[in-house]
Amino acid sequence: MFAQGIVLYYLLYGKDSIKMSSKQLMVISITLLVGLAAPQTQLVPEIFYYGLAFLVLVIALRGIRSKLLFNLFFLYIGEISYTLYLSHWAVIYFVRKFKLINLFSVYNEPLAVGNFILNYGIILTFSIAISTLLHYTIERPMQTLGKKLSKKRVKPALDAV
Repeated sequence: MFAQGIVLYYLLYGKDSIKMSSKQLMVISITLLVGLAAPQTQLVPEIFYYGLAFLVLVIALRGIRSKLLFNLFFLYIGEISYTLYLSHWAVIYFVRKFKLINLFSVYNEPLAVGNFILNYGIILTFSIAISTLLHYTIERPMQTLGKKLSKKRVKPALDAV
């Protein structure tokens, strides 16, 4: 799956981006669907087909900017995503420790769904708040420092040439 992400990056953003026609994408999509419908073997695991199907989907949609996906909220989540990834487990730990989730007893399925949505909202809210704080107080200043240090380090190497 990781290798598919690398391939996807070069397909979408590489200087020599591969151009594929709709017919080619259709052939690839049909091949993937047949692969998913066929009995699975140990030779090619099922997850590989799902990854390829996602890859084809992204390539097919590469020229379309959806207002649903490209709005201020999702762009901001993309900006803090690394910090969000690192901090959400700590948020889950502390939310559980201070009993801020599972606020009501679950007796039936609708209550379970409501409880899940409430828990998800609480964790997401705290995670975004903590990630925002960490992003602006630690991550950005460290990125700025890293850029300054890398510029200083590159100059002497270039002067020697």
